[in-house]
Amino acid sequence: MAIKTQRRPYTVHAPYICRDCKTKVQKRDIIAGRAKEIDDTTCICPDCLTKPKKPDPKSQDQIPTVRRPMRQKPQAKLVAENETFIVMVAAAQDDPKMRAQLIGIAQLDNLHREALINSLVSDMLRKGKKMAPIASALELLKDDNVARRTIEVLTKR
Repeated sequence: MAIKTQRRPYTVHAPYICRDCKTKVQKRDIIAGRAKEIDDTTCICPDCLTKPKKPDPKSQDQIPTVRRPMRQKPQAKLVAENETFIVMVAAAQDDPKMRAQLIGIAQLDNLHREALINSLVSDMLRKGKKMAPIASALELLKDDNVARRTIEVLTKR
């Protein structure tokens, strides 16, 4: 009679449980690399591996007590305060080419006028600080009321 060899006893592996969300994880996910094994019973499931970890909440000691001041809204620039704008309009009254350009800019609708002025101002500021006063004078034309009044002054002649 043949001697039977004993087989090793089959051990049932305890299910893997996700450390973060406490769900069961299949062994095949760990073998395929979708889940990360930590020890014999705990792992990190595929869902928790792809989620970014939430930062730990800061204690009251770590929260800065100094707050930044709120941004102040830009104040409306007065036309009378900008000497360059007044000189530019006065020069445009004498020079027909300059008058035509200023009226052309001021007659554009609000969106196109702002886009044109923004590009002109950025080009002027790239050229140097010498152009900054003219750029600030042109920025006043972004306002609808200033543009309308400029057209009135320039076409009065």
